[in-house]
Amino acid sequence: MVAKGELRTGEKKTARNNRVKLGTYTFEPAGHKVTADLYVWDHNRIIRFRPADPYGSREATGQTPSKDCIGKPRTASSPLLYVRRCEVHTAQGFTHTPSEHLTGTYHIQSASDGGQGQLVIDWHGGGTEGWVLSGFGSGGKLAELEAGAQSSSSKRAGVSYADYTGGFAYGSNTPLDVRRTLKSAQAGGNVGQEAWTWARDTITHVKEGRTGPTRRGYNLHAFRSCAGSECLTWTHRSSNSVNGPCSRGAGCPAKGGPGGDDTIQYYIARVGADRRDTEWHWCTCLAREHGETCYSRNSHVQPMLQVLDDDGVFRGWVGVEASFYNSPARKNPDGSIEDRTLSDSLAVFRRMR
Repeated sequence: MVAKGELRTGEKKTARNNRVKLGTYTFEPAGHKVTADLYVWDHNRIIRFRPADPYGSREATGQTPSKDCIGKPRTASSPLLYVRRCEVHTAQGFTHTPSEHLTGTYHIQSASDGGQGQLVIDWHGGGTEGWVLSGFGSGGKLAELEAGAQSSSSKRAGVSYADYTGGFAYGSNTPLDVRRTLKSAQAGGNVGQEAWTWARDTITHVKEGRTGPTRRGYNLHAFRSCAGSECLTWTHRSSNSVNGPCSRGAGCPAKGGPGGDDTIQYYIARVGADRRDTEWHWCTCLAREHGETCYSRNSHVQPMLQVLDDDGVFRGWVGVEASFYNSPARKNPDGSIEDRTLSDSLAVFRRMR
């Protein structure tokens, strides 16, 4: 399971050369062959076609939470938070087959200095890719690979690194068409998170333990498990900080009156019969602003792939965020047209136990 992101800053708003990729690498010992099947979200392509794309490159998954995991409506006399029963969305293309198919050969390059070795892939048609063999977790039943930003001094002879900001990969002998239900994934408890994010032309590296802030939605025990559908749901109040999630500084209108719903809605849903899942979250204040029950505009879509070890035990996810701004551009006070790409959100991440 592979997630990697090519993220850059300081480029023109009409040429954002960012892309995130998510998919699988399959290795065959005979002949040292490797095959890649990847979903690709390319910022430049989105910029070119965005005017004709009213959903900002999002699509429905066909998964809607069942009634048992939405809770009771919030009222003035009953201030419980509830999840809205909305069909879960994901990044466009993730419900279909991967868009990029590559073949090549691989070898393991030992470190001459006694450090971590490298998995080196030579792709047919050109290009060499290197990954650090960072460990074998889960009792030696799960291979772990990493690819961070590489300086020229850290490159080893014969290995040229792809131009990615960060990458995470995990491998085992469990077949790719085997998955675990979201209920069983939830039962294992919380997951930690590490991510490289791009927003407002700034790249940020985030790393949180399993007991980190719950506002990111990965206290899995806080989620409800849906009996009638492959979904997990959770919600919590929006931040009171000036620029926190769902705040006025983040684009929300003023808070509503008594009984007003100002929450963040989180969903995790199955996308396919294989390892594909997705996370979807959005602010109810924005839906209220547009008179919607289920927000159709700039929600956050995060395709993910389940990581299973050799015993088929769920260990977490690798994934990407491919959330592109889809509202009409507005004029700035100085008369210029706003840069809509600054409101796009891209990321590559792992959420692992």
